[in-house]
Amino acid sequence: YNVGTIVRYNISQNDKHHIFGLTCHITDTMIYNNTIYADEGVDNIVSVYSRDGIKMPINTQIYNNIFYTNSGIFEWKKSTGTVFKNNIVYGENAHLYPQNDGAYDDGDNIEASGNIYADPMLIKPGGAGIGRDTCGVYRLKPESPAIGAGLIIEDETNTVDFFGNEVSQTQAPNIGAYNGEGIVLVAGDNNYDGQLTVIDVLHLRKYLVKLSDSAIINKDYTDMNEDGKINIADLLGIRKILAKTEE
Repeated sequence: YNVGTIVRYNISQNDKHHIFGLTCHITDTMIYNNTIYADEGVDNIVSVYSRDGIKMPINTQIYNNIFYTNSGIFEWKKSTGTVFKNNIVYGENAHLYPQNDGAYDDGDNIEASGNIYADPMLIKPGGAGIGRDTCGVYRLKPESPAIGAGLIIEDETNTVDFFGNEVSQTQAPNIGAYNGEGIVLVAGDNNYDGQLTVIDVLHLRKYLVKLSDSAIINKDYTDMNEDGKINIADLLGIRKILAKTEE
């Protein structure tokens, strides 16, 4: 059986079945700094399965994750030594997750503390499309309770988050897969990183000429002439602003 498996800095949006599936007698698994969005049609976010009903996971650590959960459940059964700390749990199904006060049906074998049950203030939860480049919507707003609220992971060997931001070995990380500062969106910001760059222009070009099915634009910040449409005029407007900032 697996020993010491690590699952970290991933983003999941409406993946349908067993996002974290722990089977039989695996030990010392660590699941941390992931952002999970489940809006509809998702069954188990975290689940445990045993072929004989006896051999169960031991000493699983679940830290610093965002569970945005309007669908799917946390199913833990008879595992032992499980720790559920400093996660953010939010949504219609939040009550189905371990609670700091121990109020959880399967919670007899779970140590839960330091968790936050509030809106994580993601920029646009559920707004990603196909491909990694569309996941900027899972960065955090400046007022997010996730910023700086995570546990420092001892002996952490990973140095960057999902987006390439540094992960400090000495300072408390954010909760979730994004470890940067809170994002304030600007005009033309199509990849939700708080900056206007040539990447935003490329995103809009792909969208307009349909070069990519995965192209996503931030319509609220891209309609430069406020005519209710996204078209070549907006592309020209963004390029004009970008040219001025580069002077």
